[in-house]
Amino acid sequence: MRKKKVLHIITRMIIGGAQENTMYSVEGLIERGWHADLLTGPTTGPEGEIVTQIKEKKIPLYEEPTLVRNLNPIKDITAFFRLYKFIKKGKYDIVHTHSSKAGIIGRWASFLACVPVVHTIHGLPFHRYQPTLVRYLYVFSEWITAYVSKKIISVSSNLIEKCLKRGIGRKEQYLVIRSGLNINDFLNASGNGKSIRKQFNIGDNKIIFGTLARLFYLKGHKYIINIASDIVKKHPGVIFMFIGDGILKEEFQQKIRKFEMENHFVFVGLIQPAQVPNYLDACDVIIHPSLREGLPRVVPQAFLLEKPVVAFNVDGTSEVVIPQKTGFLIPPKNERLLKKSINYVINNMDCAKKMAVTGKKKILKEFSIDKMVSDIDHLYKRLLNNG
Repeated sequence: MRKKKVLHIITRMIIGGAQENTMYSVEGLIERGWHADLLTGPTTGPEGEIVTQIKEKKIPLYEEPTLVRNLNPIKDITAFFRLYKFIKKGKYDIVHTHSSKAGIIGRWASFLACVPVVHTIHGLPFHRYQPTLVRYLYVFSEWITAYVSKKIISVSSNLIEKCLKRGIGRKEQYLVIRSGLNINDFLNASGNGKSIRKQFNIGDNKIIFGTLARLFYLKGHKYIINIASDIVKKHPGVIFMFIGDGILKEEFQQKIRKFEMENHFVFVGLIQPAQVPNYLDACDVIIHPSLREGLPRVVPQAFLLEKPVVAFNVDGTSEVVIPQKTGFLIPPKNERLLKKSINYVINNMDCAKKMAVTGKKKILKEFSIDKMVSDIDHLYKRLLNNG
């Protein structure tokens, strides 16, 4: 009997949550008996790549050079027809798209090829910080493309609510499937952070507040920099560790020098996904000040290591960071409450760690790769059985 075939399409395979989700999904589906292929556009940019990791896993990988991240009418139209031909030639039973650009082009190509298509929302392509015209263009694109989507998966309930408020899709089209984590990697990393601290000459008497994110717009690093001197005045042993790289690195470093805070900041640079557990373990507390997310993977990752979390209340973050229960959730951009929460954690570390332990129990139930793949597998089978 012929194996059922599924094609996953994503714009880039950079180091990121959506990309890891896609990689683990395809790998898990292959293990469950599917013929699963992965198609991506060119993986470019300062964020690094996981293409090497995908090849090591022997996941069938195809690159479409015209599927680029930025708007490019000529390449976008070319990508549409090339994806249509690829889907028809591959005789796929299901197509599953990820990310905004691949999600729009891939869904319409699948519709033209008469193949049922599933889309996963890892984060909304429209948000309040965009120019109005750009935001409405994204909303319209998602609105009309929802009509050709059999099912729309979201990593959080919050994103579904925002889509429905915009009239994107119907309630029955949506379902939540959490983005799976390689849980054992984090559980086994406890204690490994000591070598990271030693590498950066950070003693055990220091308190490290870590942030794992690209040094990029809307990731919120500047809010930490703005309050750092006030924190350090009260707590001289605090170190802020930025894990990741990006175009704003030099700007941040200049601002830190202006505040004479160089001794209290560490710029780690780009790390590979396999290194994430050890770097998070090196931190005492995780700050996630991003202004837009789907459901940030670093938060459940931190909880698995029993690290307290201070985060801005955006998108799906509130579904894992529950105030006074699992962590500290504050309004976006609110530097006063960010500073207050950090000071509270420093002065009440035992209480903060107990919250993280409570968060860990929730993550263990909901965020395994096996559960994610199982839910996707069951969804595909329902779609195929129902015609």
